[in-house]
Amino acid sequence: MKSIILDNNKGLTGPLPSLSGFTKLEILSLENTQLEGSIPNEWGELIQLEDLDLSGMFGINGVLPLSFRLLTNLKYLDLYQTSITGTIPDTFGDLVSLEYFTAIFTEISGTIPTTVGFLTNLGKRLKPNCKTQLFC
Repeated sequence: MKSIILDNNKGLTGPLPSLSGFTKLEILSLENTQLEGSIPNEWGELIQLEDLDLSGMFGINGVLPLSFRLLTNLKYLDLYQTSITGTIPDTFGDLVSLEYFTAIFTEISGTIPTTVGFLTNLGKRLKPNCKTQLFC
């Protein structure tokens, strides 16, 4: 399976699944669902993942797993309106393919790691219907 898209499914509840074994997954979009809990560390095994949209998932909490450093094919990461906490880890700079990232209206705090400077593709893609990266 290459895509799991369950956007705007308010009836989808329970904990975030581990998704172990979905190593060929390229798109995971759970926008505006009612799933909750911390992002499983196993998601770092989704090494083919290119798009991850968790926006509008208020029940997601915890920190970004350090295993995310393995997601070197990730191009799109949307954490808008989640309850993700902690800091952006230094390993974030390992996401060399990342073109779009937003963490607006989250609980992420601290400083932006200097490794973000390694993300030369960041800003190459805007969210659909968006004229500026700042407010998307």
